Amino acid sequence: MLNILLIDDVQEVLQEWTTALTALKGGREFEIRQWLPSVDDETAEAGFDKHVDEDTVLVVTDYDLSKGGQNGLRGSAIVNWCNRRLFPVADYSRDNKARLPKEPDQYELRADSNAEKSAPYMLNLFDGFVSLKKSITENWQTLGQKQSPAGILAEVLGRPLEESRFALYGVKIGATNLMETMEETANRDHEKQRFMTYLLGHLLFNVIMRFPGPIVDCRALAAFLGVNVSEMGKLAESFEKAKYNGPFGNGAPYYWLSDVEEVLESFPDPEEVEGSPSIGKLNRLILEAKFGTLAKHDCPRCHGEEGGFICAFTKKTVCLRNDCSVASNTWIPQGARLCRIEKIYYNEWAPMLGF
Repeated sequence: MLNILLIDDVQEVLQEWTTALTALKGGREFEIRQWLPSVDDETAEAGFDKHVDEDTVLVVTDYDLSKGGQNGLRGSAIVNWCNRRLFPVADYSRDNKARLPKEPDQYELRADSNAEKSAPYMLNLFDGFVSLKKSITENWQTLGQKQSPAGILAEVLGRPLEESRFALYGVKIGATNLMETMEETANRDHEKQRFMTYLLGHLLFNVIMRFPGPIVDCRALAAFLGVNVSEMGKLAESFEKAKYNGPFGNGAPYYWLSDVEEVLESFPDPEEVEGSPSIGKLNRLILEAKFGTLAKHDCPRCHGEEGGFICAFTKKTVCLRNDCSVASNTWIPQGARLCRIEKIYYNEWAPMLGF
């Protein structure tokens, strides 16, 4: 049976996670497993192996796992074991919550330590990886002929024309042990399917959906439209046909940007447009011609007049003005065409983070 493995060195915490996930389980059929690491295991890794199998969809682990007597056992070891075995893994920390921003890792899934708060996020991950695996397995005869992961992902999502845009995000194979796993799957279709599910699931959820480009969340869509995010409730119905309904889309709404642009093209042009407006301002004027005056975003530099882009780190609407934002850097994938870096954030962090 499909299963989620929970790992913590405090039994009460494991029970909190189990209760929170069970409450939202609904019609899903899966088993919730618990592992409390202890010195009773021959080795920590042997204990881990007893609790996972090919039907393990997701592993959720605390960072510090030493209270049960396994001194030095950390979530990073669990992440490494999962990476080698192609299990998606999310880690959390009850102690080290304040972190400096760091370069995104394609295979790192972060969770809040509050089980009730994180349960919907975990089930979205579970549903997404299950959906991807099903699509890849059932259509492998066709998908296996594709020349690139981007091509497979575009086909799975039913958007073949997005392949070139997905390809701009690149695919980081990452750790050496994952590279070895890829080489080991060379002649086995079943293992290739598991590998591709793991690879594409992280690429989609942790990169493409995280850095707005072909797929945008509600906040990024508001930035592109040059309006305050509070207006999205009013505009949601107009962009319903642009909604993304693929893997990992069960949480907050996401939209296909190319479909959003088609919707905008179907609206009448604004009567008067002075000068050369930014894409954000132009989009807002198009919407206001149809819906009337809309609340502007809260950028203090242009007073909500411009927009069109979003800062990948502060999640605030920005525009192309020199005092507003700077172009994407090595931390932001090339395909994330709506992402820039807010200038004030860049000035503060660039010297320390190597922007």
